Amino acid sequence: MENQCLLDGKSKSWRYKITVEPTLLLYTVGATISQNLQLNLLLDKSCRVYNVEGGFCETEMNSEVTVSQINTWKLFFSTIFVVFFTSLTGPIIDKNPKTIPFILMIPILGQLFNDIGNYFSVYFWSWHIWVNCVLDAVLVGFTGSTFGFTLVCLSYLSYTSSTQERTVRIGFLYFCLAFALSLGYFCSGYVVQWLGYYYGFGLCWFLYVSAILIGMRTIEDVDISPEKQTEDVTIFQTIQQNFTVLTKERENSKQTVIILCLFVFPLVLGYPVGELSVLYLFLRRRFAWDATEYGVYMSFKMIVKSCGALLCTEILKRRLRLHDATIGAIGCALQLTMSIFWLMIYYSWQVYAVTIMGAFEIGIVAVLTSLASKCVKPHEYGRLSSLFGFTHIITPVVYPLYNMVYESSIYTFPSSFFLITISLTAPCVLIFCILRYFGEKMREKELLPE
Repeated sequence: MENQCLLDGKSKSWRYKITVEPTLLLYTVGATISQNLQLNLLLDKSCRVYNVEGGFCETEMNSEVTVSQINTWKLFFSTIFVVFFTSLTGPIIDKNPKTIPFILMIPILGQLFNDIGNYFSVYFWSWHIWVNCVLDAVLVGFTGSTFGFTLVCLSYLSYTSSTQERTVRIGFLYFCLAFALSLGYFCSGYVVQWLGYYYGFGLCWFLYVSAILIGMRTIEDVDISPEKQTEDVTIFQTIQQNFTVLTKERENSKQTVIILCLFVFPLVLGYPVGELSVLYLFLRRRFAWDATEYGVYMSFKMIVKSCGALLCTEILKRRLRLHDATIGAIGCALQLTMSIFWLMIYYSWQVYAVTIMGAFEIGIVAVLTSLASKCVKPHEYGRLSSLFGFTHIITPVVYPLYNMVYESSIYTFPSSFFLITISLTAPCVLIFCILRYFGEKMREKELLPE
């Protein structure tokens, strides 16, 4: 009996440490492979518009412009739908945190149905490329996509972790996210060449179903304590209460810290996605890269980000005990430097060298969300996540800028879209310094742990 209790204790300890991470890994790998498959599918289909006889695409420039124009409106609408999803799920989680395991399955199912549509789009090749884009914007957007899934994961970790360990837990979650993106990008290039579209989307289906099955096993219900219960109100009333997290008066500048974190969040999240929407097109034109070379590079990029996330949480945070805002300021300064160097690269090996300076990109988001969560009460975690999701509505303004700038400068200065990143990152360095000042004041009064 004693041995059985010991085994149960070890099993509980293992289950506590490994919860949403396996599901996040499988789902993100599948979504990343699907994203690259769909991008190549759009390029192939748009080539047929200008080269109706098939074969080698002799008008690839026109194809890239077409896909860039489509990305402009697709990213806009999909982001609006994601904001709608996060605005609903946050209040639902606060009202009943036990719904988190169910809500986590919704983005996976949305991605699964989207890839089923992509499969039929390959079978019926005459379908216009807009069919793929509408399916992606609606099915993936309305069900949250990887962004909404990650926000729900952050709410789950906020409920199941203490204030002292939250930064490390969130940092490890973002490390798993970066690792999954790395693996997905690395595999996607080979999947396109070796498996093709049919088996490639089939592989994605397998990963999604596996993620759901493993999630049902490892993600436990949240143990609700009395102080985490919320009043019984309707969902729409609770949505309105999301903004009370922002407007509520808090002691010792906590309200200011939350506002600054919410202001910085769409900036540090917007430029990576904005760059990603045109980066493949840019590298294809500048260095004649194919899907495999791009997949290898993106894998290297995500490995660098994974190492950076571990460096932030294990070395800078846990061992050196640097403040969250200090880590964010360092990361934004490096990101700013990297964007400047992107404007001056001439050789393909420089792409890899410059990428190393962006190692803290994921660490910036991790410390930012952790810092904000330390300024709210436990029953406000879901609403805070909803507010982070709501600020994501600003990013549709950023996405089209990257595509429009690339489209207008494709013949003269293709890398000019990095100027947008520079203009977005520079203010973040200053804001993180201000957050560091407020954090130091709170730490002196022992109100906010590092």
